[in-house]
Amino acid sequence: MNFDYRNSYRYPGKGNWFDFWNCRVVIPAEKKWFFVMPYVISTDIGLRKFFYFCSSFSDVECFEIFDDLKMSQDNANIEWQDNLFSSDLISISEKDKSWNFSIDSVCSDGTEKGSDLRAFNVREKLHLRSLPFIHRVPTMKGFANGSIVFSGEKFDLKDAIVYQAKNHGPDFPDSWNWLHANIIPQFTNSAFEIGLMPTAKGDEGIFRWANKEKTNVYATFLGHDIYFENKGDSFDFFVRDQNKKIIIEGQAKHGSKRDIVFPSPEVSDQVFSNPESFDGYVSGNYLGEFFESNFPALGSGLKSHHNNWLP
Repeated sequence: MNFDYRNSYRYPGKGNWFDFWNCRVVIPAEKKWFFVMPYVISTDIGLRKFFYFCSSFSDVECFEIFDDLKMSQDNANIEWQDNLFSSDLISISEKDKSWNFSIDSVCSDGTEKGSDLRAFNVREKLHLRSLPFIHRVPTMKGFANGSIVFSGEKFDLKDAIVYQAKNHGPDFPDSWNWLHANIIPQFTNSAFEIGLMPTAKGDEGIFRWANKEKTNVYATFLGHDIYFENKGDSFDFFVRDQNKKIIIEGQAKHGSKRDIVFPSPEVSDQVFSNPESFDGYVSGNYLGEFFESNFPALGSGLKSHHNNWLP
């Protein structure tokens, strides 16, 4: 197994923790998307392991995995029985559904591995002092080749568009606005995402514009201005650099939407409810150039209490 520095998931002194991996595949010509998310939650009674997947928000399954789930701090692979979820191959057979495809990454979140792993770990722990979790994106944009069998129908994947991410940390934020787009006709080898959450020190936000050669990162902790407001099913956003120059500005709106609910690792009846869509619309300007996308992922989550969180 190859080393993947994005997989660090132990938080000494933080109590419980969670690891959420996810992958979204879009076939633009068929206007079809698929979503899969294995995740692990550390609780007072031990680890709980779940699986969430869907091909549309009318076909959603979430269930607990009782088989032996193998994870490692040194790589991003997750294995149970004959199933594998990794950054370059996904081979999963569960509940009469099958995911079997390779992933070729075009661009990532720009996090540099470097050679000093201790320095990386120190930076992450410092980051978690102000934020409840870390967001990693091994594949901001990639291509999937293989097949998916869902609801008795086989979908052949030929350069289908892939997004793959991991959230991990000791807790969820009180709220969270998030947008990702990687099918942009005006920027064919690019992807971007923007996220904003409140903290004790004010709103913290990050914006990444990823190209094949380089990823540009703007963040509040780097002195940049991040604005991202949810107005019902619509969103307004902009990012300004340290000189107040507009880097990106635009508007987005939800498509078909469902409230995806995650259990909290901290409190047994606490959940994070995230109304999300994978087929919305976003348009705007990046460095003065127009862009639009019909397949962004949009979410606006909120921490709350709920006794029955399964979909």
